[in-house]
Amino acid sequence: MTLTSRLMAFYLGSLAAVLAGFSTALYMVAQDHLYRQADERLDAALNVLGAIVEVTPDGVEWESGERNLRLSSGPDQIAWVVTDDTGLIVARSEQPDSDDLLADATGRFRGPADATRRMHWRGERWQAGQRRFVPGGTAKQDDQPPDPNEVKYPALVVTAALPLEPTRALLHKMLAVLVGISVCVLAAALAGGRFVCRRALLPVCRMAEDARAIDPTDPARRLSIPGGGDELSDLGTAFNGLLARLHESAERHRRFAGDASHQLRTPLAALLGQIEVALRRDRNMAEYRNVLSTAQAKATHLTRIVEALLFLTRAGSEAGLPARERFDIAGWLREYIDQWNNHARFSDIRLVGADGPLMVVSHPVLLGEIMTVLIDNACRYSAVDSPVTVSVSQAGKTARIEVADRGPGIAAADLPQVFTPFFRTADALRANKQGVGLGLSIARRLAEAVGRGLTVTSTTGEGCRFAVTVWTAPPG
Repeated sequence: MTLTSRLMAFYLGSLAAVLAGFSTALYMVAQDHLYRQADERLDAALNVLGAIVEVTPDGVEWESGERNLRLSSGPDQIAWVVTDDTGLIVARSEQPDSDDLLADATGRFRGPADATRRMHWRGERWQAGQRRFVPGGTAKQDDQPPDPNEVKYPALVVTAALPLEPTRALLHKMLAVLVGISVCVLAAALAGGRFVCRRALLPVCRMAEDARAIDPTDPARRLSIPGGGDELSDLGTAFNGLLARLHESAERHRRFAGDASHQLRTPLAALLGQIEVALRRDRNMAEYRNVLSTAQAKATHLTRIVEALLFLTRAGSEAGLPARERFDIAGWLREYIDQWNNHARFSDIRLVGADGPLMVVSHPVLLGEIMTVLIDNACRYSAVDSPVTVSVSQAGKTARIEVADRGPGIAAADLPQVFTPFFRTADALRANKQGVGLGLSIARRLAEAVGRGLTVTSTTGEGCRFAVTVWTAPPG
């Protein structure tokens, strides 16, 4: 099922439930109102008929002059009848065939209390009511002689019936109108909602088509982003950003593979050249030893490149980092620098700011590898007798270790590429400095593992300053 179909099913289901609830509530309210009106009309008719009855202490009298009373007309005309206790009809309405109806209605009432009830008669529904009048009150002194035409009864029973078919017909018509309106609303909602959903999801379909049409050989192609600045625009922008990052990553890997191939090809070619020269003719022991020494140096250089490449290609979880230790970084730096006593530039290496203890939580072995790369680069790219300064300071919950030299520095345009594998500045290439451009890449990855990373600042002609930041308390 498509997303449009699911949205329409939910939308129409919710709308149908709302319409059904509204129509049911409206129908019930109308039904209650109309039946209340019928009850009120019947009650009013019984009141009118009761007003004609004259109740006296010695009997109940029906005003004969009111016998032709018509309470209503039309299909909802009220039928009524007045009878005495024996069932003799005293007065009745003029509707034809109403005697059986009223006789049936009279027989349904039991007891002297007034009552109303609904009844079926000949397939139709009626609302019937009855009131009973009996003598009561105190006799009054009257000097006039009694009227011989007055007829007094022991009791009179007034029965009236109101047809409910007009009310039911009106309710059926209302129900049909409600159903018709609901069907029309659902049909309009189906047509309009489907159109709106398709228009709303059209950018998604276009982005899907663009994604299927993207050729791996054309990495610069991107998805078309709909206007409006809504969630779909944000989705397209985010996906295009992902494509850009994937393209950048693929390009880095392509350059990395090309640079690695070039760096591996050079020592391999030299190694094979030395071996081929040695095999051209028989040589003495000294010449073979010289060839083997050269081959060993090239193989060692090749091994370092391979190990560096393997380290850079391993995932962080595969690097097998040792457990963090808490130690005094100032004392550790003093001991570490003492290990450089056999280096030709040992006298130029100076330690600053390591007077008192400064406790950190880090990996001393990996930190030593970082310092080796930084100090070795500082000695390689600075002049003899120029200082290589190692300093340590505390900044909040971190400790900052800096290695600074007074070499030629790094151009501002080259700074963003310093940590890129195999990158070497133009000055380093012109000066024919040894190295393959992997040391800083490895140092930066190690710095991210032991602390908060490795940064560099430089001014051309004044030297470089590399800084490693480690925690003074366990991170978390």
